[in-house]
Amino acid sequence: MLNSGNHRFLQFSPFLIKDEFGVSGKGNLLISSKQILLRIVTYILKQERDGKHTRFLLEPLLNKQTDFSCQLEIDGTGKTKILSIQKMQNSGFAFSSIQTAELWFQEFLETSGYFEQVNAIAAELHRVGYLGPVCLDSMVLQEGKIVPVVEINARKSMGFINHYIDRFLAQFSRQGSLTFFSLNLSRHVAFSEILQRMQQAEILFLKNRPSGILPLASNTFNVNSELHKASVNDEKPFYKGRLYGSIVSDNDEEKKQILNRMDNIFAELDIQRFN
Repeated sequence: MLNSGNHRFLQFSPFLIKDEFGVSGKGNLLISSKQILLRIVTYILKQERDGKHTRFLLEPLLNKQTDFSCQLEIDGTGKTKILSIQKMQNSGFAFSSIQTAELWFQEFLETSGYFEQVNAIAAELHRVGYLGPVCLDSMVLQEGKIVPVVEINARKSMGFINHYIDRFLAQFSRQGSLTFFSLNLSRHVAFSEILQRMQQAEILFLKNRPSGILPLASNTFNVNSELHKASVNDEKPFYKGRLYGSIVSDNDEEKKQILNRMDNIFAELDIQRFN
């Protein structure tokens, strides 16, 4: 249990309190001062007095340079297959986008002995009875040191999805950057209307035009439309949704142009984007 005497954690660095069920950076709370820690401890102690239990992960806030992950699979015999290395872009502590790491970065990991550590971690996972997909979150610190284990996700992750998208895009000699748009809609907008607008703006990925946004998971866009109805005090209905997609482009400047055109489409449809 946390208590006010745990100020010793702050002697070394700020730290994170992480919800053990948090996904993609959600449920993380940065503790950077004694005052913040005391407020959290007071709140948790009150919950415990009401009969609730405390279960958190504590993690030091590291001076990171690069977030990345290793996607691997462990079969029933314990054999490990490393599928890909993915670099992550985060907004705060939450996932923003992900793309396959450059060859030079993968070679850096190889020469640093990272993959030997991955195989040792996989062997330990198999020893305790796990087999299947693993996403190993890692990072490179500002001083160049590799932290091989930040989190171990015993499941398929965004990195797996992006890996298989890139396998599809290889036929066009392209790679994508998996991302999402967090949206607030003031009226019902059909997904087909979004696709039509994207095609008119020439940012919809097509086989004969393999640059733009490859839409994914259409149901996440309007799944909440029937759940959020206007109350008597609302001037108009609203609901939230997400649009997942892979931004397919050869250069960063073109990616910016694609995103700007996508934002123009949202503005035309009176859709707010939060991320």
